[in-house]
Amino acid sequence: TPAAVALGDTIVSVINVELIDYDLDTDEVGGDATWDLPADETHVTGYYVYAASDAAGSGAAAVGNVAAGVATVAVSADTSISGMTHLVVYAASTLAEQSTPAAFALSDTQSTVTSLALTDLDLDATEIGGTLTWTLPSDILKVANWYLYLATDAAGAGKSQLGIDAVNDNSFDVPEDTSIVSFTHLVAFGRNSLQEQTIPAALALSDTGVVVPSVAAMTDLDLDAGEVGGALSWTLPSSETHVDKYYIYTATDAAGTAKAAV
Repeated sequence: TPAAVALGDTIVSVINVELIDYDLDTDEVGGDATWDLPADETHVTGYYVYAASDAAGSGAAAVGNVAAGVATVAVSADTSISGMTHLVVYAASTLAEQSTPAAFALSDTQSTVTSLALTDLDLDATEIGGTLTWTLPSDILKVANWYLYLATDAAGAGKSQLGIDAVNDNSFDVPEDTSIVSFTHLVAFGRNSLQEQTIPAALALSDTGVVVPSVAAMTDLDLDAGEVGGALSWTLPSSETHVDKYYIYTATDAAGTAKAAV
């Protein structure tokens, strides 16, 4: 006659797992993952959170863990979910993690502007000015502002802040005489309370530099000392697309110092 004990199966799982994604980049998430605690945590020592390729926890990549009694874990910004579809939460005891997790289907917030455009109306070489425009993404609920920079590449390297725009705006006035000597791109990043997105929208800069190739010497037909008069002519630039008119001045040097309108 054997000794016997009636088996009691401990079944514990969290419910209502959720993650509101505040990371604005594609294939990345960030924010607070939350869940409802089980009614009985007697044998629970903690909860382990993973990104996974299905609701069963396949291909799990660790996101974080917390002690029993805690119903949230901070998911770091820039957490990659490439190839992942779910966030899963396992309860753990001193023996092991449970084998069947609670799951949440991931929703990736993607809030990047598109179609950046700028017509450079500053006619000086290595300077820009004009209205920068863009198309807003379909989802801007989690964006606080757009941050605009000059940068040395399309990824935003070496960025120098140009301005900040409200989330509902889709244009920004770039001041004339803005130097682009060290820069090749304009880039736009969304930002919220979590972070600034890491992958910007980018526009390769096109500098409208218009220079009158040559000015012919003017024959002074005014016979008075300290005065000039006569016809001044010059060669037109190869493109006058953004030129409205030409302004003529006298000056104290070739750079136009102390210029006076003629």
